[in-house]
Amino acid sequence: MAQMAAILIAALSVSAVILIIVWPVKVSDKDAVVKIPKGAGLSEISTQLKDSGLIRNRGLFVLYVWAVNADRKIQAGKYSFPQPITMPQIVYMMSHGRALPDDISVFIPEGFNVWEIDGRLSELGFTVKGEFARQLLIREGYLFPDTYSMPAEMAAFPEKTKTSADITDAVNRDYFIKNIAGKLESNFDSKTAEAFKNLSDKKKREAVIVASLLEKEARSENDMKIIAGIIYKRLSRNMFLQLDASVSYGACLRKFKDSKIPTCDVSQIGVAREIKIDSPYNTYTRRGLPSGPISNPGIKSISAALNPSESPYLYYLSTRDGSQIIFSKTGIEHLANRRKYLGF
Repeated sequence: MAQMAAILIAALSVSAVILIIVWPVKVSDKDAVVKIPKGAGLSEISTQLKDSGLIRNRGLFVLYVWAVNADRKIQAGKYSFPQPITMPQIVYMMSHGRALPDDISVFIPEGFNVWEIDGRLSELGFTVKGEFARQLLIREGYLFPDTYSMPAEMAAFPEKTKTSADITDAVNRDYFIKNIAGKLESNFDSKTAEAFKNLSDKKKREAVIVASLLEKEARSENDMKIIAGIIYKRLSRNMFLQLDASVSYGACLRKFKDSKIPTCDVSQIGVAREIKIDSPYNTYTRRGLPSGPISNPGIKSISAALNPSESPYLYYLSTRDGSQIIFSKTGIEHLANRRKYLGF
């Protein structure tokens, strides 16, 4: 009798173990995403899965992995486990490397304008050229330059039937644009919160516009601060700013809106011709700041715009190779420097 009871208990125990192994677990209505770091041992992995609610028993998970000879096959990576899921399915996915593709780092340099960001994203396959610029043109200046991590799967829009591909892909791309735009703008708010905390909305916008100009006019923080001082000095004297970068941006904006081109390269604009065409960005024909930012500034240029350096200078130019800023106190001195450094 005692022997039969022992056999029964053993049978029940085995059944319970099998049930725990094969009975599906459901954490949520969505896939459960778990990232297994490189070099993680079974103990660490089992703890992570248990904490995520994907397994019921850590020890049993380890024993199962050993039993199926998968202890040396489990691979690091980010896994998206469908719901519900069983322990054997989890082990199979991890031992066969069914991880999600690695995230793609998207680097947005300081001073990129909306078309340059658009080009970077379309090259990586996240968007079709022109879509990001169309939607985010109005947010120029507030798309903070930084390195952003985006899921690789968002760069590969699924192939669909000819009748639904355009619609499906457009929905996917629109989702991505809203996603990364939210990150860029949220990062801007976070990074500028301290610098802007005591400023009015008008002063904030002025600082962003000046900083966007500095991004295209100088490289070093010291030069940025001196040029910021020159800009404010010229504004106070009601002088034309005469900034080529602003004129180029205005020309691109006109071409982009009028001709429906997918993008525009400000470096390819013929400034000599464009300065004769009036626009809210033509600082040769209109006094004051351009009507909006011409690039997306980083914290260095924003800081320079808020903390300009006092100097005796009123003019400046950049050498042909862009390696040096030459400052001048008078118009005559400036003309001499133009002949010396630029040849005209």
